[in-house]
Amino acid sequence: MRTRRTRIIVSILGGLYLAACLAIGFWPTPADRPLGGVVAGMLLALRETGVPDAVGYGTLEALANVAFFIPVGALLAAVFPRRLLWVAVLLAIALSGLIETGQLLLLPARLASWGDIIANSIGGAVGAAIVAASRRHRSRSSRSP
Repeated sequence: MRTRRTRIIVSILGGLYLAACLAIGFWPTPADRPLGGVVAGMLLALRETGVPDAVGYGTLEALANVAFFIPVGALLAAVFPRRLLWVAVLLAIALSGLIETGQLLLLPARLASWGDIIANSIGGAVGAAIVAASRRHRSRSSRSP
């Protein structure tokens, strides 16, 4: 990370996103419950485009968990130097584990799942990989004439 201003912006965005993750993760009822009709409509639209029936709610939920944690991995990776990007991935996994453990112990209406931890971890790793690739590209660009 190049400047103090960039670090401050990333820290603020990271804090806000962390708050959103915790709010959604510890919401007393499933966060997608109010969106049931929207999800059903999305699945119907997917069927009409030829997506097989095997792609159902579980697949959409897993993809949403991956997508939800991409910014987590990216924001965490932006804080660490290149040689410590693996720490960002471990922290994303830890955050996911914390949320799922909290759901298991504190929220009877929520369903804690190893699958959610795996999907979130993949998202965190993808986010960190995007930051790593961006840094490599920027480094190569600055060296070329």
